[in-house]
Amino acid sequence: MKTQKRLFMPAMLGLILLAGCTLSAAPPNIPRTGSTTTPGVNATPALPGNVTGTVPDGGSGYPVVTATTGGGAATAYPVATDTPGTAATQPGNPTVDPIGSEEPYDTPVATQVGTTSPGPLSTATTAPAVSSIPLPAQRETIQFPANATSFVVTRDLAQGGTHAYQLQASAGQRMYITTDGNAVLQVYGPNQNALTNVVAAINPVQVPLSQAGTYFIALQGSGPVVMSVYIPAANANQNVAAPVPAQLQPVQFQPGATSTSFSVNTTAGTPLGYTLNVQAGQRMTVTTSGNATITLLAPDKVTLVPSAPMPTHQWQFNLTQSGNYVLIILGNGPVTVNISIPPLSGNNGNNGGVGSATPIPVPGNATRVNFGAGNASAKVNANLVSGTPQAYVLGVNAGQTLYVSTTGSVDVTIYGPGNNVLVNGHASYPNRWSVQANQTGDYTFVISGNGPSQLEFYVPPQ
Repeated sequence: MKTQKRLFMPAMLGLILLAGCTLSAAPPNIPRTGSTTTPGVNATPALPGNVTGTVPDGGSGYPVVTATTGGGAATAYPVATDTPGTAATQPGNPTVDPIGSEEPYDTPVATQVGTTSPGPLSTATTAPAVSSIPLPAQRETIQFPANATSFVVTRDLAQGGTHAYQLQASAGQRMYITTDGNAVLQVYGPNQNALTNVVAAINPVQVPLSQAGTYFIALQGSGPVVMSVYIPAANANQNVAAPVPAQLQPVQFQPGATSTSFSVNTTAGTPLGYTLNVQAGQRMTVTTSGNATITLLAPDKVTLVPSAPMPTHQWQFNLTQSGNYVLIILGNGPVTVNISIPPLSGNNGNNGGVGSATPIPVPGNATRVNFGAGNASAKVNANLVSGTPQAYVLGVNAGQTLYVSTTGSVDVTIYGPGNNVLVNGHASYPNRWSVQANQTGDYTFVISGNGPSQLEFYVPPQ
């Protein structure tokens, strides 16, 4: 019996050691797509025209900012001092869980900038093969150039290789990270606690910074990767995911052309901005060569999400608003940009959807949506059953705009305070619906379909 016991103990020890091991897989080839919704429609053909560049936030550019990192030096990054309004909040209503970790003004964790708004952020794309990225002991320091609020780094990663970066920031700031390439990342706070899941930052990931100190970015993937990091200045629009230059260049198309190309020399820390006048319903594809990331802002200053899986160095956007779009390039070195906007046809719907013959009746049991204090958006995961529409009611003030993003194949009807139909349509792709409130009251969003749909309600503060 003693011999059997001695043999049994090593065997059990081996099983325990095996059970404690964690197998790590290299990240998959991450598709270039947003994690939530993007508008997409067909429309009467229209070609872009030349417009005069304007700064989206109405300012004259961002202030001079000096940033220092490492060595315990005091940070000179600007502290975000804006206080979001709460005009969209309707008190006294039952609250639909806004998924607080993904709200634009929450501070604990990072989220991925989403759909088409400066505030609401999409759920960060998670790489299922990697549950966490260990923070390497060796880290490269990111130091913004003088008078800059952004920086671009490039790295050629070995398969499954991890590289780490560190930078200083102040409490109350926000950090936006965008990558181009086959890579995922994870952000750690000053205490080396994980602030995000493992995300593919193809769309800007917003990281609220709750304390002053050194923040860390662990980057993992394969092949060449470009990563841009942006921390808005104190008096900049904190919800815009990239720095907007004071001077914007109009993008020129030849008569009758649907695409154009241009080459620029980029410098890390110096953003370049371009404007395009586009009609609602068109689709824009941006292709780059060189080390750069791009961000596209809609006419209402919201950040657009790529609408379809695309290869590296390529982004595609469905455009639901007519007006001036702003393309921001953050790069390092020579970059060639191609912009294609083919004409589309066949639009007969509202707000990006193909019109439905009959509006969806309002069901008897509607869910009241109430934003948390200081928040301007809420997210809901709807499980739709065919033939059983769901309704959501929001109080909106006159002059505000209600945005609702959806995923999946859905029918949508939006009713105003007098139960008059404001929007009625169908979308078989991720879409954003919008209604401008001409009176204060309850607006009802009715959705019908079969299967899951991720909803995001957003009302920008006045």
